[in-house]
Amino acid sequence: MKKNFKLNNNNIQDLMAEMDNLFEKEGIESNRQICSKLLFEEVLFIYQTSLGEEIDAHFETGSKKGKLHLILSVPGKEIDPKKNDISIYKMLLKQAPDIPKWTYKNGTNFVELELPLYNTLAKDLEFAWKYTKLKKKTFFLGAASQLIATLFNILAAFLLAKLIISYTDEIFLQAILTAIGIFVLNILEQGVMYIASMSYNAVSYAILASIQEDMTDSILKVRTNTMTNYGSGLFIQRMTTDTSTFAAGLNTVMDLLIQVGRFVGTLVAILLVSPSVFLFELFVLVCLYIVQHHSAKKLIDTDRIARSANERYSGFITEIVRGFNDIRTLHCEDPIREELKERVVDSSNKMYALGSKRFGHRFLSSFISNLGTLIFMLILGLFISKGLLASAMAVVLLNYHTRLGPNVILTIDRLTDFYTRFRLSCERINSIIFGQEFPKETFGDLSLDSIEGSIEFQDVKFSYRRRQNEYIESSKVLEGLSFKINAKQTAAFVGASGCGKSTIFKLLDKLYLPNSGKVLIDGIDINDMDKDTLRNSMSIINQSPYIFHASIRDNLRFVKPDLTDEEMLKVCKAACIHDDIMNMEEGYDTILGEGGVDISGGQKQRLAIARGLLCNASIFVLDEATSALDNNTQSKVLEAIKNLGEDHTVLLIAHRLSTVVDADVIFYIGEGKVIGSGKHEELLANCEEYRTLYHAESSGS
Repeated sequence: MKKNFKLNNNNIQDLMAEMDNLFEKEGIESNRQICSKLLFEEVLFIYQTSLGEEIDAHFETGSKKGKLHLILSVPGKEIDPKKNDISIYKMLLKQAPDIPKWTYKNGTNFVELELPLYNTLAKDLEFAWKYTKLKKKTFFLGAASQLIATLFNILAAFLLAKLIISYTDEIFLQAILTAIGIFVLNILEQGVMYIASMSYNAVSYAILASIQEDMTDSILKVRTNTMTNYGSGLFIQRMTTDTSTFAAGLNTVMDLLIQVGRFVGTLVAILLVSPSVFLFELFVLVCLYIVQHHSAKKLIDTDRIARSANERYSGFITEIVRGFNDIRTLHCEDPIREELKERVVDSSNKMYALGSKRFGHRFLSSFISNLGTLIFMLILGLFISKGLLASAMAVVLLNYHTRLGPNVILTIDRLTDFYTRFRLSCERINSIIFGQEFPKETFGDLSLDSIEGSIEFQDVKFSYRRRQNEYIESSKVLEGLSFKINAKQTAAFVGASGCGKSTIFKLLDKLYLPNSGKVLIDGIDINDMDKDTLRNSMSIINQSPYIFHASIRDNLRFVKPDLTDEEMLKVCKAACIHDDIMNMEEGYDTILGEGGVDISGGQKQRLAIARGLLCNASIFVLDEATSALDNNTQSKVLEAIKNLGEDHTVLLIAHRLSTVVDADVIFYIGEGKVIGSGKHEELLANCEEYRTLYHAESSGS
């Protein structure tokens, strides 16, 4: 599609209508349609306001590599829509799943938007084949077996007609032989179908394992802020329900093809008996197909809405399970119950709406089928009365029609249901793996064998954001933060709650990306380092570590798969957790509850410290990792970390200043910057904020 137009209101509205038709044709899902139209409409109004209505613009679309490209070009002065003061456009950017890209070249503004075409049938089939071909020999064995079974079924249909004629003509010996032939064909069909079914099951299990592996890999690469914004429920649903629907699709399709093969055999038999009756049967089937196709298109959007509501509901259940202790201690069961009820009702209403639409389409299909049966029987009666059809052949045709009628309705109903579920599952899986709304972490290609451990922040600015391209102005955390830590130093960060101490560590490990500025390790920008170099260089131990629902031994082995008992005992003793473990009934084989719910906060922290020590990284980062420990245990743990040797840089955040007074350098963070730095005595003398904080803690202890 190519279109030249002037920037007046009528032309803009005409373009919006053409975009509607294009999106419908390409199968773009409704949310993307709405957001894309609104974005382009606002962009056009921005250029119209700045350049006037008589400026010639050009709009062009094209498909490439599974994406629909929308390109608007407007000649004139340089105008970046994102820098415009129109708040509607900025609001849309925060909500839209796809963000336009703006460039200015040769006196022309270019605005380009890419929309994924995952929900086109061709792309879905291509995506499905990517996983099916992993066991293509088994798949083709199943397909060949299915084809043979279909041929047996067609032969059985012909023999059934011959059996009916034998009965009406009273040729009993022929009837007996025909009946035996039908029996043999049915047994052969079932045997071959068993081979096909087992083959397809093997392929389906392989598909499920492979797609879940890719989904896991993609989810683990998703940026931290994206995971936080969407919530765990969405990822859990897509990892389980959608992958299962996708993997089971092969069995469903092949089962439907078996039915279709039987229908084809029956239609061929009808054609040989009476071409006129065949044409009528074909007409009814075409009508049913049109209803099914229309139904599938209408149901996809409704199903998408229902699944989104179900994600909100299931995600909240996940939060209830994980936070049940806090729910009890805060005594907030009633508000939580009401919130869950609201989400359940919303999900139920949307599922009910989906079910109502499905029932309506089923009723229409059933009505067409029953009406077709009535007309079919009237046609047979007319043909018999006119002498155009023998009674025996009429019985044969009625038998064939009976095999088609209800089975066709059931097959069409299953096909419609599968079509909507499968395509939507493909779309949702693809959006996780490839979608721009779930941006992945990116790393450089610089690989280093060793890291000394010096750290530097250069004028780093950061604010938490809702999208990968849009920052929330009111949530600025760091404003031009700069500091340097030499290798092998122990550095501490202190300051008021919310000043950005933990954010510094998240930026260091690239869990978040700064708005601007640089983060350097050994003088190298961390964006240039590959993942292994960066992540292996440091061990970060958080205040609230996550403990897996597994044995203590396995919790440690997740960090170091080749862990020896000697190494395990060494780090656990250093973290002062060994004695606690030995007092447990199963020792190191004790199974811990999800999140470590059955051990104390101090034990969780000490186990996490032991887990961190196994990394033997050049940089150790403790984000209030000893906050739940008593002073004596905390001193022992910190001493153990310090005694690891002279080859480690240690970074600390502590809620008690008494634990960081011996640090080589202390940074006081305030207003997003380093307000003061130096040793404890230097800060007491030169930094009023630090001095106030220290005296407040001393007087309160």
